[in-house]
Amino acid sequence: MPPLVLSRGLRPRHPCLALLGAALTGCGAPTAPSPEPDAVRPSLGVEVDYIPISRCGTVITEPGRYRLIADLIDCRHESGRPIEIRASHVELDLNRRRIAMTQYNSDDDWGILIDGVTDVIVRGPGTIERFFWFGILVRGSSGVTLTRVTSQDNVESNVIAYDVTDLTLHDNRLLRGGYASLDLRASSSRILYNRITSSQYGENTVYVEGGSTALEFRGNVVEGGYGVVVRASGNTFVGNTVTNTIGFSPGAVGNRVIENVFGSIEDENGCGPNVYKGNWFTAAYPACLQVPRVGR
Repeated sequence: MPPLVLSRGLRPRHPCLALLGAALTGCGAPTAPSPEPDAVRPSLGVEVDYIPISRCGTVITEPGRYRLIADLIDCRHESGRPIEIRASHVELDLNRRRIAMTQYNSDDDWGILIDGVTDVIVRGPGTIERFFWFGILVRGSSGVTLTRVTSQDNVESNVIAYDVTDLTLHDNRLLRGGYASLDLRASSSRILYNRITSSQYGENTVYVEGGSTALEFRGNVVEGGYGVVVRASGNTFVGNTVTNTIGFSPGAVGNRVIENVFGSIEDENGCGPNVYKGNWFTAAYPACLQVPRVGR
């Protein structure tokens, strides 16, 4: 299987991340292709409710309904990463199982990869944990839904999505993420009623990068880290609880921020480019953002 190459790249939060457009190299990450694991395919002519998944190195290449029937523990890149979804029109039931590493290793890229597809659902309950890079990586896809999934203690991100449209994250638990528990470059997407927390060394609990537009971020609880960092325009934040800060970087304008509870607000664009209505918070920068503050 070829090494992971990021077409848009990730922001370099620590030295182990490669620059934009480069492969993930260094820090023990694989630099040469590994053998392609066998793909999971439906049995021709056999009607089944779910196609079982029970081993590392599963690559889904055909539409269908799949179910994890065994825990996938310590799936190394040499023997096959846990699960890759490379077909559209797929439903994956995690079936209360675990996809996990017993200890961190920089070769451990992800628990689930969803790559270049449409119409995919990953449904919990189920847990993905302790990967060095990402719990779940979604890239170059549209119409992807993650629901009732727990992704936790992954060093880089619990969930990262880039070059993605029509993404839905609903009722997930993204816990103790490292450098960003949730990292988004997704447009026309919905982030609804999730619990998102940071590890003790975490930077931004939620990071909304440029290219994210028409994003609905509603009813989420965000705890720890800096809070929510927004470097994108034209998004809506409604009814969230953020224990620390929501901050808008220069150029992040045209966002609507309505009826949230924040520790504080920081807007480096001043007081006009973003709309604030009915929020409750304890501090704001610049001071003019105190005007729309709502007491309790």
